[in-house]
Amino acid sequence: MSGPKRANGDGTVGENKTSWIGQYKRKTKSFSKKDYPAESREKILRNRVFLKAYREWQAEVDAELDRGPVVTMSILFDNYLARLRLNGRGVYIERLRVEKHLRPRLGSLDASRLNLYDVDDYKLERKEETTRTGACTRNGTINRELAIITNCLRHMRPEPRLLLIEKLDESDGIRQGVVSVGDYQLFLRELEDYQKPLWVFSYYTGVRQGQLLRFRRAWAQDWESTGVLDVPGYLGSERITKNGKPHHIPVYSAGMREMLKWAIQMGDPACPYLFQREGKQISRYTFHDAFKRVAVRLGRNAVLFHDLRRTAVTNMIEAGIPPEKAKDVSGHLTMSVFERYNIITAAKARASVKATGEVLAKWHDEKNILAAGYTKITQQNSETVEGQPAYGSKPN
Repeated sequence: MSGPKRANGDGTVGENKTSWIGQYKRKTKSFSKKDYPAESREKILRNRVFLKAYREWQAEVDAELDRGPVVTMSILFDNYLARLRLNGRGVYIERLRVEKHLRPRLGSLDASRLNLYDVDDYKLERKEETTRTGACTRNGTINRELAIITNCLRHMRPEPRLLLIEKLDESDGIRQGVVSVGDYQLFLRELEDYQKPLWVFSYYTGVRQGQLLRFRRAWAQDWESTGVLDVPGYLGSERITKNGKPHHIPVYSAGMREMLKWAIQMGDPACPYLFQREGKQISRYTFHDAFKRVAVRLGRNAVLFHDLRRTAVTNMIEAGIPPEKAKDVSGHLTMSVFERYNIITAAKARASVKATGEVLAKWHDEKNILAAGYTKITQQNSETVEGQPAYGSKPN
């Protein structure tokens, strides 16, 4: 039995324990454990611990499922959330999707008899719902919920099920929201003190909220001399960045420097985290709920904290920073995803139109000069010399 795919990108863990060390083997030679790099040995140790915990949990789940006469979707949802926890992934958003939408509609159904008609009914019901901003539910949101259903059925016992669920077109709801300067200053005044440093850092760099909440005080000791926060991809078994790679964040604005000094000065040295709340790590749930309350109070329900990521990318590109450098600051893994966060604002559109107009005007001026010169040349050559053919005419 193979376990789920590792969230940190180490590969799928199997019974033979070879998938995550196969890359260190060759056809003619097998390396011993002492030959592995230190980082590789650390990854192998994490996977072994995960595999042991997964097997113990799976044994309990199998015993529970074998006792029940009917496997409902609700049981599969519980197992899905448990797998996420064991895999070291956050379950806050996934738990909301399960508890608010999936379980009330599909939880009581027999998983062995769930069909595409039930799934289509679920799609229609979700499309008729509106979000808190009054907009229709995005297809991308529904597709993520459908992916949970597919994942649950694939881990069903005694036999997994493969239900070919057709996904919806996601081009209808690509988010375009950016935070204006006015909204940035408004939220900065109204947010609680522990939220302000995270708001400022994300506005200027586009770093994800989850990553900011995992920053350590030790990483900010040399920032005044280097001007950079060096964030490792992993800290022990804890994954800090989304892709597990180191992230170098420049502290380039006065607001960032001020907030960073304030966070270090006001924080409790006994707490290892850089951004704290009353000397403790800030919970993602607490931060999310508190930010939502501020947005409702200000009448800015449509503003999301994640909009700062698009705002930072857009501002850096409009400021003339090359896309490759801006991608390194925001921490995007690929240029294709980075381009989705580069929003064409009114200022950028006006600048593009102005630049295009200047290029076209210069091009037309050059064309007029060339046309005048060509006319002059052809007129001179068209004057025939006695006994010679005109320019451009074919000889007899």
